[in-house]
Amino acid sequence: MPDPTPFPGLGLSNDRPTSRDWSTELAEHWRVIEVRRGGMGEVFICEPLEGDPEPRVAFKTFAPHLFFERAAHLAFRQECVLWMRLTMVPFVMPAITFAHVGDRPYVAMPAVEGDLFSLRQVIDHGVTESEAVTYAFEVARGLAGCAEQIDGFVHGDLKPSNVLMVKGHAHVSDFGLSRLAAGTDANADIPAYGALLRQLTDACASGAEELRALADQCVAADGDIPDFDCVVGRVTAIAEASGVALPDARRLTEMHFFGSLLWLPIRLTALVALKEYELALETAEAIPEPERTAQVWLHLGIAQAMLGREQKALECYDRAEVLPREPGIAWQVAANRALSLKHLDRLDEAIAYLEPLVRQAEEPMATNLAVNLAGIHLAAGDLRRASAVAARVVRRNPQDPLSHRLAARIHEAHEDHAAALRSALTATALGPLEAANHEALSEILLNLGEVGRAVPVIESAFTVGGTDFALLVKALAIATIQGDGAIRQDVFRLAHLYADAELAEQLKADADAVVARWGQRPRGTDEEPNAARPDHFEQLLATIPGESLPTLVRQLPGEGTVVASTPRPFDAAPHAQLAVSPDGFVTMDFYGASADPDENVAEFLGYYSEALHRAVVEADTRMRGTPFQHVHCPSCSAAILTNRLPGKRFMCQRCGGTAIAEGAPSPLADRVNEATGRTYGTARCVVGFAAQLKDRKAVRKAGKIAVKHGWEPISPRSLLGTELVVEGTQRGVLIPSAALLLCRLVSDNRPANTAVMDEDTEHLVAALRKRFGDVSSFSVARQVSDDDPLSLIFLGRLTDAYQALVSGPEDPRLALVWVQLGDEAFDNGDLGVAESTARTAVRLSPELSPAWLLLAEVELARRNPAAALVAADRAAALDPLNVGAQLAKQKAAQLVGHDAEAAEAAEA
Repeated sequence: MPDPTPFPGLGLSNDRPTSRDWSTELAEHWRVIEVRRGGMGEVFICEPLEGDPEPRVAFKTFAPHLFFERAAHLAFRQECVLWMRLTMVPFVMPAITFAHVGDRPYVAMPAVEGDLFSLRQVIDHGVTESEAVTYAFEVARGLAGCAEQIDGFVHGDLKPSNVLMVKGHAHVSDFGLSRLAAGTDANADIPAYGALLRQLTDACASGAEELRALADQCVAADGDIPDFDCVVGRVTAIAEASGVALPDARRLTEMHFFGSLLWLPIRLTALVALKEYELALETAEAIPEPERTAQVWLHLGIAQAMLGREQKALECYDRAEVLPREPGIAWQVAANRALSLKHLDRLDEAIAYLEPLVRQAEEPMATNLAVNLAGIHLAAGDLRRASAVAARVVRRNPQDPLSHRLAARIHEAHEDHAAALRSALTATALGPLEAANHEALSEILLNLGEVGRAVPVIESAFTVGGTDFALLVKALAIATIQGDGAIRQDVFRLAHLYADAELAEQLKADADAVVARWGQRPRGTDEEPNAARPDHFEQLLATIPGESLPTLVRQLPGEGTVVASTPRPFDAAPHAQLAVSPDGFVTMDFYGASADPDENVAEFLGYYSEALHRAVVEADTRMRGTPFQHVHCPSCSAAILTNRLPGKRFMCQRCGGTAIAEGAPSPLADRVNEATGRTYGTARCVVGFAAQLKDRKAVRKAGKIAVKHGWEPISPRSLLGTELVVEGTQRGVLIPSAALLLCRLVSDNRPANTAVMDEDTEHLVAALRKRFGDVSSFSVARQVSDDDPLSLIFLGRLTDAYQALVSGPEDPRLALVWVQLGDEAFDNGDLGVAESTARTAVRLSPELSPAWLLLAEVELARRNPAAALVAADRAAALDPLNVGAQLAKQKAAQLVGHDAEAAEAAEA
């Protein structure tokens, strides 16, 4: 069989998130050569580090600011599952594999090369009638294949930008809004296809009348187009009448190896990672037995085991063990074989099989095998041997959450609840982003009858992707027996938040059944909740060291996402909370700070250092630039160190009261700010703000709201507007082609180096969300002064900036500043200043293309096309990739009648 991994590195798929940064693992096999970002996602274009750089692979994931949005995780997984089912369909962009890399899921697909990477760019570039018919056929054939593969399939977001070009052929892609429908709703894509056809025909230089007529029929409400099979037939007839040779879908499949033996093992691995076991079995069946590698048999066995077919799984593992295999695959086969033996109650056989392997394996597989061995000893009732294995694992891996989670299970079996709780807390602190750690901790708390303390931990588990709804059933049952209505409401809230209405009602019914079953048991039996709860639970908690307190992930109203926090139920000092605001910045609150800096500064810096080195914070967020200040809660007198903006109101996590960030200087705050490089002070800032809205009409309405709040609209060409769009796009918050509201606000007495969403910005965001619902927004702030030309441009004081530049030395390094001043003056209609600055910039730096472009635009505005053509031609020659220069050259050439130069500029 050919190499089952046509691209190196695609066999690195993990079936669960790891704690490593994505680049660490990708960098082992891939070189990231480009990153493409949109409002909801990121795509990393990669090539292999070794060997032939072709073909390249694109790794797609969701945007960093959606990391803690459970809906984003579920939607991305759903898209990947659907995509995998459609990968074999001709003219559908193939999904090669699915993997967790670092803490985010990725789907891999062939990279799209060249400037014309989607049908959107192709249409903008222009097409011939033959090309229009071909692309219309390919899109229709792809959608017809999707409907054939999945009954009732609806793409839901069909448009030219979601049709990618692979080796000159159109492929349907982007299934994030796809769904299954019934009846006439299943043809919901046909009007969108008609709109796409209209854009194709509009891009044709001539003809395409039959294709245009088909487009009109697709768009018409009473059109006679029943499905995409009919569309394919109609387009095929148009092609035959026009003499257009349509591509052979079978040849295309062979050319790209879609569905070949090269891809099937990778696809099988991805489907197992996605827990699509039935589909994994179908994929495995397509691989002839003589061609199945050890890795194929491993994943086939996992799929069989997860479907409850343990005996068949054992047969698969036996087949894998007699084939050549890499060490990593060999240990995975061994671990899964032992689990199947355990589930078949062949415990002695499983123990005899695993014990020698545990001594032979190297980390990290040795830990996984040892954990399985300890679990088998537990199932066999041998607590002594299970404890011995667990102790060795913890000693060998004191920083591994899995080892402490195992220890918690052993302690629970020994009914040592204090030790179990201590181990579970340690596992959660070491692995705050692993749902299994939160689930284990909440299970122990529920066994202790502490349902009120368990609820926020269960919420943390769901926030980071957990799906153990049995915890909610148990929590609801215990709260019912204890008669705690408030906790019942909390559990109901979680059920409706993380499950649909039908499942939430089923959870309630399950809880009622559990309560009824417990009510029939004599008091004091093991099945009754509360039976294991010690009499002095608070004393038990007091035995837990402060450094073992867990880190929870949850949502707080007005706070954003809390990614690191000592949970409030374990109210102990010190207490640190790290929250990510909706715009991606980080707030840190440190509770329990005493007046003596020597007592607390080391503890604070420990939390601060941990926060900065937490992978998700380091990669996707940043700390505020404001200094820490010492605040006292007026309700409970809690001492809090916070880096919130001065005057910001926030909720005290100790008592629930309202505190205000207006602290007085203190030795501790001084020491902390000195250690973290933050200083007190005030500065004059200009704050720039961008909000992404649905259309230009909404932007006009939003602009009126901004003006009412004291903001001033700015142009995308302005210096501040450009920075907003560029940085907001790079962070994945804004889409540059979208309808954007851009404005600025000048504010005095802001904390030095504040480049974050301040209180004025938050008021504007609140007003916009009240009017338009949830909007994506981004803000920056720049410190300004009255004697710096750039600051004056930021402030909009163009006359003062002009005077400052004129009175200063003629420095060629300031040529670009002259251009930026001229751009803003031109946008404001001040052609005199714009012309003067353009000519000055050209004189200072004759090789600066933007200076010549500004001069060309001024001459066009003054109706001097001949002079404009000279300037635009110079700008285009200096920078052939300057689109604005080519457009200005085309317009000027048309005005003076130079058709050849106009055509040359249009082609460029």
